[in-house]
Amino acid sequence: NAITLVPSPQEHFASSIFSRPPGPVSCGLCTLPGTMGEWVGLKIGAAVAVMVAAGSWARGLLRRCGHLAVHADASNSTIATILDAMPCLTKSKYSPTLWLSNGHMATVFCALLRRCPGIEHERETIETVDGGHFYLDWSHAAIGGETVAEDTPVAIVLHGLTGDSADSYVRHLANSVGQRGWRVVMMNFRGCGGAFLATSKGYSASQTDDIRQTVNLVSERFPSAPLVAVGVSLGSMILTKYLGEEGSNTPLSGAMSISNPWDLHHATDSLEAFPSKQLYNSRLAAKLRHLVHNNKDVLDELVDFEALGSAKTIKEFDALVIVQMFGYADVEAYYADATSLKWAPHVAIPLLCLNAADDPFSPLTGIPVDMCQQNSNVVVAVPPCGGHVGFPLGPLGPFGPSLMDLAFAEFAMAVAKLPKKQQ
Repeated sequence: NAITLVPSPQEHFASSIFSRPPGPVSCGLCTLPGTMGEWVGLKIGAAVAVMVAAGSWARGLLRRCGHLAVHADASNSTIATILDAMPCLTKSKYSPTLWLSNGHMATVFCALLRRCPGIEHERETIETVDGGHFYLDWSHAAIGGETVAEDTPVAIVLHGLTGDSADSYVRHLANSVGQRGWRVVMMNFRGCGGAFLATSKGYSASQTDDIRQTVNLVSERFPSAPLVAVGVSLGSMILTKYLGEEGSNTPLSGAMSISNPWDLHHATDSLEAFPSKQLYNSRLAAKLRHLVHNNKDVLDELVDFEALGSAKTIKEFDALVIVQMFGYADVEAYYADATSLKWAPHVAIPLLCLNAADDPFSPLTGIPVDMCQQNSNVVVAVPPCGGHVGFPLGPLGPFGPSLMDLAFAEFAMAVAKLPKKQQ
């Protein structure tokens, strides 16, 4: 496959809470707007979220007193070793942000207010066997002129729906291990990160060809390096499906899933209820329609653009676009194939899953807290609050540390230290 390397400039995000960000902000499945009109609309939506949150404030305070539940099979010695090296989950006192104890508030305000760190990186274009392409953004000490050992651990980060490697949560996850000397690969799905589609095939929760190609490429390039991946929201579904398909054949030593919707049927029901439909669903559908319109030249024969204009929810978009793009009988068949509940039992490496109990995208009833009984390689950690791709800790909220960053760093370091036969 042809591979080209081109430099990519540092990108910084406005950190002032009084200024409008220069472009779209993504929080996994939730992409927040960049135009002034959309930004005003978002503020109205945020006000709605505050009003809804007020009704459940007392319940949120009670949840804050709850414990972070870690569901794991203690008889799995590898899992026990990893968890013993993760004080943020098993030893430290869990202290979420009091004023963001509602799931909607944690989701919205962490996306709005959390600063996006600049990361120096190099962009690599990966061409696929079907004529498509996607971008990998590499961040490592070698860019600054330092020598990096061939066995330096590598982390692969997968973003969420309508996101890319410039998103705040991607950068923070990359920094959490990059600052510890790791190489980091921030993956951009097809059509993301400023790319246009070269074919009529984009990305979906069930499309694992590109992550498989990425993992194999990194493994072949650095065969002696421990390799860990983390997926956020939709990216976690792609990662889990890949792991279930590969079983013990994956070169990965460990993986982490953050804010996984798990079952798209349950997630859809949650996202189509008030206020999630107004805050997230309709906005995501608009972003998806925009992505398709930007690639009309290659999708014109596949997509009914007249009907697409009436797709106001993610499910309606999936029925019109994803079902056609990937050859499913209907949207129900797509959701059944993509659900992580189907693939997690077949994962053969340590998989840490972090889901908040108040995630508006993934209701608590859909989180498989008993998955470790089916597969001892899977750990499910459920803090009582944190929202979707939020997990703020301490009084500073989005301006302070995040549980997902701390957990990923500790998990990745623990996996990298495992004896080779356990990786």
